[in-house]
Amino acid sequence: NFFTGTFLYKVGDNGQADTEAPAKPEMTANEGNITWAACADALSGTKQYEVTVDGGAATIILDLDEASYTLPYTKGTTVTVAAVDFAGNKSEVASYYQTSTLIASQSEEAFAANCKDGILTITGMTPVKVTVSTVSGQTIEQFINLTVINVSNFTKGVYIITCTDNAGTTKSTKIVL
Repeated sequence: NFFTGTFLYKVGDNGQADTEAPAKPEMTANEGNITWAACADALSGTKQYEVTVDGGAATIILDLDEASYTLPYTKGTTVTVAAVDFAGNKSEVASYYQTSTLIASQSEEAFAANCKDGILTITGMTPVKVTVSTVSGQTIEQFINLTVINVSNFTKGVYIITCTDNAGTTKSTKIVL
Protein backbone atom coordinates (compact mmCIF):
# COMPACT_ATOMS: atom_id res chain seq x y z
CA ASN A 1 0.00 0.00 0.00
CA PHE A 2 1.49 3.34 -1.04
CA PHE A 3 0.20 5.19 2.03
CA THR A 4 1.45 2.69 4.62
CA GLY A 5 4.80 2.09 2.92
CA THR A 6 4.14 -1.64 2.52
CA PHE A 7 5.21 -2.91 -0.90
CA LEU A 8 4.90 -6.48 -2.13
CA TYR A 9 6.37 -5.97 -5.59
CA LYS A 10 9.77 -7.68 -5.33
CA VAL A 11 8.73 -11.03 -6.78
CA GLY A 12 7.37 -11.52 -10.28
CA ASP A 13 4.30 -13.42 -11.37
CA ASN A 14 6.24 -16.66 -11.65
CA GLY A 15 8.15 -16.27 -8.38
CA GLN A 16 11.25 -14.77 -10.01
CA ALA A 17 13.23 -12.07 -8.21
CA ASP A 18 13.43 -8.63 -9.82
CA THR A 19 17.09 -8.13 -10.73
CA GLU A 20 16.70 -5.80 -13.72
CA ALA A 21 16.78 -2.03 -13.45
CA PRO A 22 14.15 0.25 -15.01
CA ALA A 23 14.80 1.83 -18.40
CA LYS A 24 17.24 4.75 -18.50
CA PRO A 25 15.37 8.10 -18.47
CA GLU A 26 15.37 10.00 -21.78
CA MET A 27 15.54 13.73 -21.10
CA THR A 28 14.58 16.63 -23.34
CA ALA A 29 14.56 20.38 -22.66
CA ASN A 30 12.69 23.38 -24.00
CA GLU A 31 11.44 26.75 -22.77
CA GLY A 32 13.43 26.54 -19.51
CA ASN A 33 12.19 23.08 -18.48
CA ILE A 34 13.67 19.61 -18.54
CA THR A 35 11.32 16.67 -19.09
CA TRP A 36 11.63 12.90 -19.06
CA ALA A 37 9.02 10.25 -19.85
CA ALA A 38 8.04 7.78 -17.16
CA CYS A 39 10.45 4.83 -17.18
CA ALA A 40 9.23 1.29 -17.67
CA ASP A 41 10.22 -1.55 -15.35
CA ALA A 42 9.06 -4.99 -16.47
CA LEU A 43 8.69 -6.70 -13.10
CA SER A 44 8.28 -4.64 -9.92
CA GLY A 45 7.49 -1.23 -11.43
CA THR A 46 9.24 2.12 -11.12
CA LYS A 47 9.09 3.51 -7.57
CA GLN A 48 10.93 6.83 -7.83
CA TYR A 49 13.40 9.05 -9.65
CA GLU A 50 16.62 10.35 -8.10
CA VAL A 51 17.35 13.84 -9.44
CA THR A 52 20.54 15.82 -8.83
CA VAL A 53 21.50 19.33 -9.93
CA ASP A 54 25.20 20.09 -10.32
CA GLY A 55 26.18 17.02 -8.29
CA GLY A 56 24.24 18.09 -5.19
CA ALA A 57 22.23 15.84 -2.90
CA ALA A 58 19.65 13.70 -4.67
CA THR A 59 16.02 14.80 -4.61
CA ILE A 60 13.53 11.94 -4.68
CA ILE A 61 10.50 12.25 -6.96
CA LEU A 62 7.98 9.45 -6.49
CA ASP A 63 6.60 7.76 -9.59
CA LEU A 64 2.88 8.49 -9.30
CA ASP A 65 1.93 7.02 -12.68
CA GLU A 66 2.46 10.28 -14.56
CA ALA A 67 3.19 10.06 -18.30
CA SER A 68 6.16 12.40 -17.86
CA TYR A 69 7.94 14.57 -15.29
CA THR A 70 9.03 18.19 -15.76
CA LEU A 71 11.38 20.40 -13.74
CA PRO A 72 12.67 23.93 -14.36
CA TYR A 73 16.07 24.02 -16.02
CA THR A 74 18.71 26.74 -15.78
CA LYS A 75 21.30 26.87 -18.55
CA GLY A 76 24.77 25.92 -17.44
CA THR A 77 23.62 23.42 -14.82
CA THR A 78 23.94 19.66 -15.02
CA VAL A 79 20.82 17.65 -14.19
CA THR A 80 20.97 13.89 -13.69
CA VAL A 81 18.03 11.50 -13.36
CA ALA A 82 17.98 7.80 -12.45
CA ALA A 83 14.91 5.57 -12.11
CA VAL A 84 14.67 3.15 -9.17
CA ASP A 85 12.25 0.21 -9.02
CA PHE A 86 10.50 -1.30 -5.98
CA ALA A 87 13.22 -3.95 -5.68
CA GLY A 88 15.90 -1.25 -5.38
CA ASN A 89 17.40 -1.69 -8.85
CA LYS A 90 18.68 1.61 -10.25
CA SER A 91 18.74 2.52 -13.95
CA GLU A 92 21.66 4.01 -15.81
CA VAL A 93 21.98 7.70 -14.94
CA ALA A 94 20.79 10.12 -17.62
CA SER A 95 22.51 13.50 -17.68
CA TYR A 96 21.59 16.80 -19.32
CA TYR A 97 23.68 19.97 -19.76
CA GLN A 98 23.07 22.91 -22.09
CA THR A 99 25.25 25.96 -22.48
CA SER A 100 22.97 28.12 -24.63
CA THR A 101 19.75 29.82 -23.59
CA LEU A 102 16.53 28.09 -24.59
CA ILE A 103 14.17 30.54 -26.32
CA ALA A 104 10.38 30.16 -26.31
CA SER A 105 9.60 33.08 -28.58
CA GLN A 106 11.49 35.79 -30.40
CA SER A 107 9.11 38.49 -29.14
CA GLU A 108 8.51 37.44 -25.54
CA GLU A 109 10.69 35.99 -22.80
CA ALA A 110 9.39 32.66 -21.49
CA PHE A 111 8.15 32.54 -17.91
CA ALA A 112 10.70 30.87 -15.67
CA ALA A 113 11.68 30.61 -12.03
CA ASN A 114 15.37 29.81 -11.76
CA CYS A 115 17.35 29.24 -8.60
CA LYS A 116 21.12 29.54 -8.24
CA ASP A 117 23.12 29.87 -5.04
CA GLY A 118 19.95 30.28 -2.95
CA ILE A 119 18.56 33.13 -5.07
CA LEU A 120 15.27 32.59 -6.92
CA THR A 121 14.82 34.77 -10.01
CA ILE A 122 11.47 35.18 -11.80
CA THR A 123 11.62 36.05 -15.51
CA GLY A 124 9.02 36.40 -18.26
CA MET A 125 6.46 38.26 -16.09
CA THR A 126 6.32 40.90 -13.35
CA PRO A 127 4.53 39.25 -10.44
CA VAL A 128 2.68 41.18 -7.76
CA LYS A 129 2.58 37.99 -5.68
CA VAL A 130 4.92 34.98 -5.60
CA THR A 131 3.84 31.92 -3.59
CA VAL A 132 6.27 29.14 -2.71
CA SER A 133 4.49 25.85 -1.94
CA THR A 134 5.37 22.22 -1.38
CA VAL A 135 4.43 19.74 -4.12
CA SER A 136 1.53 18.68 -1.87
CA GLY A 137 0.15 22.26 -1.97
CA GLN A 138 1.19 23.59 1.45
CA THR A 139 2.11 27.29 1.23
CA ILE A 140 5.62 27.87 2.61
CA GLU A 141 5.90 31.61 2.04
CA GLN A 142 4.49 34.48 -0.05
CA PHE A 143 6.36 37.47 -1.46
CA ILE A 144 4.89 40.74 -2.77
CA ASN A 145 6.31 42.68 -5.77
CA LEU A 146 9.60 40.75 -5.95
CA THR A 147 11.33 39.07 -8.89
CA VAL A 148 14.52 38.19 -6.98
CA ILE A 149 14.01 36.22 -3.75
CA ASN A 150 16.47 34.76 -1.25
CA VAL A 151 15.46 31.11 -0.65
CA SER A 152 18.76 29.97 0.87
CA ASN A 153 17.03 29.20 4.19
CA PHE A 154 14.53 26.79 2.58
CA THR A 155 14.99 23.04 3.05
CA LYS A 156 16.34 21.29 -0.06
CA GLY A 157 13.57 19.72 -2.10
CA VAL A 158 11.06 20.31 -4.89
CA TYR A 159 8.79 23.37 -4.64
CA ILE A 160 6.00 24.89 -6.71
CA ILE A 161 6.43 28.58 -7.55
CA THR A 162 3.14 30.36 -8.40
CA CYS A 163 3.29 33.94 -9.71
CA THR A 164 0.36 36.31 -10.22
CA ASP A 165 0.65 39.60 -12.13
CA ASN A 166 -1.47 42.79 -12.02
CA ALA A 167 -3.85 41.43 -14.67
CA GLY A 168 -4.55 38.35 -12.53
CA THR A 169 -2.59 36.01 -14.82
CA THR A 170 -1.18 33.11 -12.83
CA LYS A 171 1.76 30.97 -13.92
CA SER A 172 3.36 28.11 -12.01
CA THR A 173 6.48 26.03 -12.29
CA LYS A 174 8.53 23.60 -10.20
CA ILE A 175 11.99 24.28 -8.83
CA VAL A 176 14.52 22.01 -7.17
CA LEU A 177 16.52 23.50 -4.32
